[in-house]
Amino acid sequence: MAKIFYENVQTASYACGSPQIFNGPDGFPYFVLRTPEANKPFESFCIRNMKDDFLLEIGCGVALNPTDNGVDWVFSYGDILNLHLNKEFFSKTDSVELQNVELLKRKRKY
Repeated sequence: MAKIFYENVQTASYACGSPQIFNGPDGFPYFVLRTPEANKPFESFCIRNMKDDFLLEIGCGVALNPTDNGVDWVFSYGDILNLHLNKEFFSKTDSVELQNVELLKRKRKY
């Protein structure tokens, strides 16, 4: 189910929030996207297009439907960069490679 969400959210049409960008609790900027209101016209924003148009350039993540009490979903700038580089938000890493890195760290004496 998560895989379907990550594939579909890239091309979903969202309305822009106001303000367009805010700093999250982590101090990093996020572009605000909102689920459009039914039967009301809106300018469409799509994460896949936004990343190439301006998100990567300005170093911005995306927050979906933020409120004072929380947010539906957050994509960090790193998630957006990974989408650009690997065509997916989250890439699996080779666990063997990670184990080798850990072994090397343990063998080093500082």
